[in-house]
Amino acid sequence: MLTQNDVRAIVESLLTTRTQKKLAYELGVSTGYLNDYLHFRREPGAKLLEGLGIYKVVMYEHYER
Repeated sequence: MLTQNDVRAIVESLLTTRTQKKLAYELGVSTGYLNDYLHFRREPGAKLLEGLGIYKVVMYEHYER
């Protein structure tokens, strides 16, 4: 299971070999969105995650009182 920090690290690692504009195109998102995501102004959305081959899973756990 990946955390949001893991996803951000994956995106940042992809930027070592390409520009933000090129990566945004490859992932199917706008350059502005990618920049906002990288600067913690946006959460990873469905298009970004799909471009990375990742899907979001929401979990709930029961706790004892």
